[in-house]
Amino acid sequence: RLDLFDEVVPERSAWTLEFRRAQGSMQMSTGAQIPELQFHLRKRWPGTRRWPRTSPSDTNESSPVWWADAPGLSDNDTAALREGTPLVETALTCERARSVYCRAADTCVASCGGDTCPGAAVAHASSSRCVALPQPRNCSALLATFLDEDLEQGTLGGAMRWSNDAEAAAELFDLRWAAAAALGEGQEPLPDLPPLALLPASVMDPEPSFTLPPGTPLPPGAGAVLIFASNEAGRSLLGCAAVEDRVRPPPPIGLRFLDEDPRRGVAGGEAEVDVAADDALVLGYELRWGRDGAEQRAPEPAEVDEPPIAVATAADGEKVLRLALPEVGVRVPKGMPWLLAFSVGPGGARSAPAAVRFSDAAPPTVAAARFTATADTHPKARVASTELTVQPGNCDTLPGSKGRGGVCDLGTEYAVYWKRANGSKLGDLLGTVPAGQKQTLYLESLAMPSGATGLIAVSRNVHGEMSLGPTVEFLDNRSESASAWSDVTALAACTSGSVAFWHPLGTDEVAPMVDAMSATPIDVSALRIRGITAVALGRHGKRMALGQEDGSVSFVDWVGGRWSNVQTVAGPGAVTSLAFDGEGLRMLRGARFGQLDLWTLSDGHCTAHLTGHTDAVHGLDVDWAGGRAVSASGDGTVRLWNLGTGTLIRTMEVETVSMQRAVADWSASLVLVALADETLRLFDLATGAQLWALEGHSEPVWQLRADFGRARALSISSDRVAKVWDLESRECLLTFGGAEISPIVAVNVSWEHMEALTLLDDATAVLWDLHDGSRHVERGHACGVRAGAATLA
Repeated sequence: RLDLFDEVVPERSAWTLEFRRAQGSMQMSTGAQIPELQFHLRKRWPGTRRWPRTSPSDTNESSPVWWADAPGLSDNDTAALREGTPLVETALTCERARSVYCRAADTCVASCGGDTCPGAAVAHASSSRCVALPQPRNCSALLATFLDEDLEQGTLGGAMRWSNDAEAAAELFDLRWAAAAALGEGQEPLPDLPPLALLPASVMDPEPSFTLPPGTPLPPGAGAVLIFASNEAGRSLLGCAAVEDRVRPPPPIGLRFLDEDPRRGVAGGEAEVDVAADDALVLGYELRWGRDGAEQRAPEPAEVDEPPIAVATAADGEKVLRLALPEVGVRVPKGMPWLLAFSVGPGGARSAPAAVRFSDAAPPTVAAARFTATADTHPKARVASTELTVQPGNCDTLPGSKGRGGVCDLGTEYAVYWKRANGSKLGDLLGTVPAGQKQTLYLESLAMPSGATGLIAVSRNVHGEMSLGPTVEFLDNRSESASAWSDVTALAACTSGSVAFWHPLGTDEVAPMVDAMSATPIDVSALRIRGITAVALGRHGKRMALGQEDGSVSFVDWVGGRWSNVQTVAGPGAVTSLAFDGEGLRMLRGARFGQLDLWTLSDGHCTAHLTGHTDAVHGLDVDWAGGRAVSASGDGTVRLWNLGTGTLIRTMEVETVSMQRAVADWSASLVLVALADETLRLFDLATGAQLWALEGHSEPVWQLRADFGRARALSISSDRVAKVWDLESRECLLTFGGAEISPIVAVNVSWEHMEALTLLDDATAVLWDLHDGSRHVERGHACGVRAGAATLA
């Protein structure tokens, strides 16, 4: 049992047992704890002056020691207790002395009032103390707050709080309705209304509160609550609280917002709010940031004390209200992915929000992890068909993938473009695939723009796309075909009398001789070679045969770092055609008057004279391995020869029509012939019979190439018109060229790539696409070519 120094409120007092870590001499071992009995006493008459002791019988030596960590005390409390003037007497000590306690003088007196206890003339009925009237206050300071949380029109609900004056010695709080004007002048409650609440002060906290139940009707004319402090001496005004009926207005019908600020994490633009259907209780609208609601509930606004992003009031009849964000932009708070629009009603009450998830108007931050492309399958030059595969990026595995501001944005899709050598995008969008998982995109028949070196895949969303992404080098298979032309050699007799030897589409790296040759035309006069009328190259382009007007043929080879005339042979008639076996050093020479003779150049011997033609031999096709040859002549015949015996096997004739070129299919015993009558004719070498003829040219056909395995042929007439033929259907597939180009003096064809390389009489090499006749490579050379004296091999 405690014999207390002053009165307490038993129902608000208690004791507890706590364990504290032992310190100093009491510390027996690490972590040792000792029990501590703690008393928590609620004073009956609270005040700022401390008790000097717990019991009236305590001496100074037994006065309490104020620990810095005493439970329930702040640093300010502890300082006030240590430094403030302690009480000398209390009602309990005065009662023992058969007197009453005067609080103002902190002493025991015989009676209240008068000179003994001025201002406190009333003796308390149950306590030995004098009671003074509570000190009245002015409502201008309010000293009380109330926030209506009921949010229904005409009713209130919520907590009312005020500040209590301990020196007032209030025993009862009397809460009364009042008009709003009472907050200024008058300060009188509304008449004829019962108290809102009567609360005993003896059990109240220094900062009391009262909860008004939701649904409490607001009396007519009420706009404030007056709080009176009462005791046995009377009643005085303690505080005032403004009361406003906060009414939740109807919510906005909808909200739309499109961020216009490209900066990551910054919002800008204008929000469109569809106003509430009934705006009678709507005073305005405001925008706020919101977070995801707990347990998948609706989004929740940020802290109440955070200012709104934007506010506006709708005009009468306005259905869509536009709320503009500040021009400088608004920083998006972390963890706030929602934009919320509220109606604001009386008392600042907000409606339920209309919500839209904020989509930052910034490109993604995470690129695709991998991008691959299959080989081009389209046969046309600078046209691509390929299958692309995009592997998505991953915020958890890619270094630095969190991007700007720590945001991980994979985007909604990957956009594919052509790219330049520096990795930048080139041209228009080619296609897209969804982001988030491995995707495949097939691109069909896409034109490859000039300067394109590959493809790039960039992440994109509705706001934009990244400038960089994974790339893949892409080689057009028609560009690959150009490598097949890099070793092709052009040999031409120039009108200047020299001979040009070069690689029209190559880099001249076949052999050292090519570098020297391509730099300067060969001065064949130094080799005693003049008047070249026909030329031929060996299979590997390192040896050449040069036919001349006087009937001689010179075998020229690269020896000792220069061209040398190794062997010269001669026959009757100017040379009109040559077939040359550079490896076997054999040559078939056709001449102006039909002469046809076979030579071995290693010893300069003529091994056979093939007689029968009566006019110039224009075209030769030789099967050196099989010892056979066909010759086309101006006498209107094509003849098949046995080179081993030097005998004629068969003659195929078209009367009075000059034969210009012949191409044989030795395995099928067929020969295709170009004629001056503007036709192509196919003959059976076994029987000599003509199988069919192709018509379409309007001038004599001078050039001919064919691939019997692919059933394709290319013919070029003297008017520079070229035609591609289907040898099975006998249809013309393509016509190109014409008078706009110079005369064609030589041609070579890559049937695998469907390209033709032509040499014009001005030494320009042109690479043609045999699918559509387009010219996609063109290179010149300083040589005017003599008619008929050129070849591509």
